[in-house]
Amino acid sequence: MNKVLKMLQDGIEDAGCVNSEEFKLFARRFRAGLTRELNQVGGKDLKFNVGHYEVSGFFTVDRPYYFSFNERNPKLGFLIRTAENYSDYTGGINQFLTLREGMLKDYFARILCK
Repeated sequence: MNKVLKMLQDGIEDAGCVNSEEFKLFARRFRAGLTRELNQVGGKDLKFNVGHYEVSGFFTVDRPYYFSFNERNPKLGFLIRTAENYSDYTGGINQFLTLREGMLKDYFARILCK
């Protein structure tokens, strides 16, 4: 996630109606960083979507989760919520994590201890 955070800090070019090449690189790095995060918590089955300056999708850690991150409004953070399946876009309660290295490890350590 460090490369993703650096890109956010430096700013990402806005190409208007289409995703800029810089955002496409951001999305690839985000996917790589998220994959590393998931590997730390036994996550699997990542479904990753790239939208207009946002990324979203699903993954499984004991159950399905939906995630979303909007590059145009990064202060909201990394949205995560439980889902019934990989087509459930309205699932559980929205939770926002600060985008950083180890965010999923800390999140799952916290919720699995309850």
